[in-house]
Formats: sequence, structure tokens, C-alpha cells
Amino acid sequence: ANVQGGFVEIENIGNRLQNLTGWFIERVVDGRRISYTFPEFQLGSNKTVRIYGKSYYQNSLSTANDSDFQLIATNFYHWDTGQHIRTELFNRNHIVRALFEQTADD
Repeated sequence: ANVQGGFVEIENIGNRLQNLTGWFIERVVDGRRISYTFPEFQLGSNKTVRIYGKSYYQNSLSTANDSDFQLIATNFYHWDTGQHIRTELFNRNHIVRALFEQTADD
């Protein structure tokens, strides 16, 4: 995730294609919950996908993008920022497959 709350990036570090259809990302920022469910989507081995909030993506269109794929979440404007951020990736069975936690110092 970038520090401005513009996107969350998922990387497939495995050696095979991963079907992310129905998987979801849940992010909690200082108690505020944001979630995104993947549409029909497969991520190849050693590939990345960035999921943008709709406002951030519209304001940051650039040809210099270092991710392999880009998806736009239409149900929120940005991933939010705050003091305590917890981002989790769940599979279709609601099992956590990845976790990233950030805490900002005062």
C-alpha cells in the first residue's frame, strides 16, 4: 500500500497462476473499514496488481506504472490514511492469506 492511501498492491510470489476471483481485501484505518472484492481475475506467477480507489486513480493517471495490472475499486474513493492501518487479503473461504500492518509514530 502506498502511504497516501491511493492503492494497495498484491504480488504473487508463488510459482503458479493464482485465481483471485472472489478473494477480498479488508483495510481498517483507525477503526474505519474499507473492503474490496476481486472480480473474475487471475494473477500470474511473479506478477503484481494494484487496486486503486476511484478518486486516486483518476487523479494520478501516469504512463510510469511499475505494476503488471491495475484494478479500480468503484465503491470507495481511496484506501484512507491514519495512525494505525491493517490491510488483510482473504481467500474465498475467508482465510487470511496476507497481512500488512502500519503504525505511525506521533
